[in-house]
Amino acid sequence: VSRGFHPLSDPIALGPALEELVADVCALSDLCEARQREWPAASRQVLLLLDECDHLIQQHHFQEAVADVLQRCPACRVVLSTHQPMVGFAGGRFKVVHHPISGLMPDDAARLFLRRVQRPLRWDELLPLPSHSQSGGAVVAEAMASAHAAAMTGACARDLRGPVILCKANEADVLRLVAAHPSVAALRGNPRRLVELANLVGPSLKNLVELAPRPLEPLPVPPAPQEMAHQP
Repeated sequence: VSRGFHPLSDPIALGPALEELVADVCALSDLCEARQREWPAASRQVLLLLDECDHLIQQHHFQEAVADVLQRCPACRVVLSTHQPMVGFAGGRFKVVHHPISGLMPDDAARLFLRRVQRPLRWDELLPLPSHSQSGGAVVAEAMASAHAAAMTGACARDLRGPVILCKANEADVLRLVAAHPSVAALRGNPRRLVELANLVGPSLKNLVELAPRPLEPLPVPPAPQEMAHQP
């Protein structure tokens, strides 16, 4: 990074970049080892996190780079976030263990969406007419009824065109309504996709119904435990 960003496919830039990475990881490992002598409960292991590596994990030069880091820095482990399993493993120079990660729970997904929207949501966006809510099922209908009651009474009283403001009286119901919205539910708790969707909810978006549900593509099932790279 100190020398700028270069494509990992550039053989001229790859060598120096890899040397710099190995030097930094080894220096960090030495620091962790020194800290461990002062505090035995500490670990000298270094965890290198690489996000969204689907475009890299099958490329030979990337696998060789991972193998070099693991072999030259024994204290290092590498975690790659991908939607597909890695194959090849640089000719068996390292072992890969796959750990599937589930999406956020519905309430957590709703909280994330609410935090990242670019404008306040309105009650009429979360409380559709009964004729439009039949496909949502009994859970959504129940949440609609209780959230509507909470919205219309007490400290949380609001007209349907007013903003949704979370309070103790309506929090559980609002979260259920947001989580059950077709566009939110279709993302199955994927944090990145939830943030991307929330970024679309700005002043120019008149109503959440304008957001067409965008279901995630089914993820391939890995053939065997794979994906967290470390030396055999």
